[in-house]
Amino acid sequence: MNLEEYIKENTATFDTFLQDFLSNNLTNNSAKLIEAMNYSLLNGGKRIRPLLVMACAQNLDVKKEYYMNVALAVEFVHTYSLIHDDIMDDDDFRRGQLATHKKFDISTAMLAGNSLLTWAFQILSDESTHPNAEVRNYLTSFLSSSSGHIGLAYGQSLDLEYQSGSKNTDYQEILKIHDLKTARLFKFCVRAPFILHDPEIISDNQKTEYLDIFGTNFGLIFQATDDLLDYRDLENNEVPSTVNIMSYKRNDEVINYCEKLANDALISLKNLKIDNKILTELIRFIIIRKS
Repeated sequence: MNLEEYIKENTATFDTFLQDFLSNNLTNNSAKLIEAMNYSLLNGGKRIRPLLVMACAQNLDVKKEYYMNVALAVEFVHTYSLIHDDIMDDDDFRRGQLATHKKFDISTAMLAGNSLLTWAFQILSDESTHPNAEVRNYLTSFLSSSSGHIGLAYGQSLDLEYQSGSKNTDYQEILKIHDLKTARLFKFCVRAPFILHDPEIISDNQKTEYLDIFGTNFGLIFQATDDLLDYRDLENNEVPSTVNIMSYKRNDEVINYCEKLANDALISLKNLKIDNKILTELIRFIIIRKS
């Protein structure tokens, strides 16, 4: 199976799992809040975070329900962040459809985002995610720290400050925003499946460091290429607010930056003696992606 087929097949697998999960757990479909939650989760998306979880776990001896629950949790957090991001930016559309707060209203959208965030932790803390309570607690704590005031939310706060002009951007600060807003969740996507496979990794600082290099670099590449795609689509060569790492008019500079990150990430896999063709192809793919 080539990468394109892998992405298509596993995206469909995740979407089916998601739809079944929502059908079984969101029974009051007439409620406005439930409609907003469903709308936000099912309006498309690349599902790159669940795909990364699945790509890591499928190369390990991990029960499918375990890693699919983790994939659900991280997608719930990601979707919550998009809902709130659209509210803060007052964007009209998300993935070609009305943003949740435009389809419904701001209050309902905020509650939908909050509900998805808290639901993610409920999923991780459930025994269906893993029979070992230490693993469940670890994953819940890890995703929490990746999402809140020392993770994604903090990165969003910094981004808002720079957008307002109250702070100046520089190379290190932009990298910090990219790490907090994007890479932290990707780091969770990589580390979590290996914890499901072998809980002893929790206390193995060397292994977690190598896993985190891959996850963090994957996220930084994803953000850099996302910003580059945005730059190409913008009129009048307006640079996006969180782009200043380098001259985005010089595509080769961005690609070289991403290639170095990818090479370092693949070295970390080699150090872990992990031979995962899909991970290797996936991190290369996000560098050259067109959307």
